[in-house]
Amino acid sequence: MDRPIITVVGYLFLLFGFLSLILSMIGLRLSFLKFLEFGGPLVALIIKVGMIVIGLILMYVSKTIAADREENVRM
Repeated sequence: MDRPIITVVGYLFLLFGFLSLILSMIGLRLSFLKFLEFGGPLVALIIKVGMIVIGLILMYVSKTIAADREENVRM
């Protein structure tokens, strides 16, 4: 995968994870993420936090890919 694609996917995971976590605190759900509630509130919470962590990891990886490419160009 290329850097911009990884960054966008990471950002979307982060955005939807935070948004679904905040909305679940007030009793709302995003309609396309309703399936997360299949195992109860604890499983949904773990999956939402996992989405946030995966989003952060993907964004970090995209930054390191860019740094490695710049380092290889200088050599």
